[in-house]
Amino acid sequence: MKARVGGCVVSRAVEVATGVAEDASREVLGIAIGDSEDAE
Repeated sequence: MKARVGGCVVSRAVEVATGVAEDASREVLGIAIGDSEDAE
């Protein structure tokens, strides 16, 4: 994902945690946005 930070466009990492309920439906448990691994 790309985001504008301080006037510059930078790569950002997005993590999505999912779970499976008893009825086999999937649910999003949380979302986190942080620096990508190639951040300098």
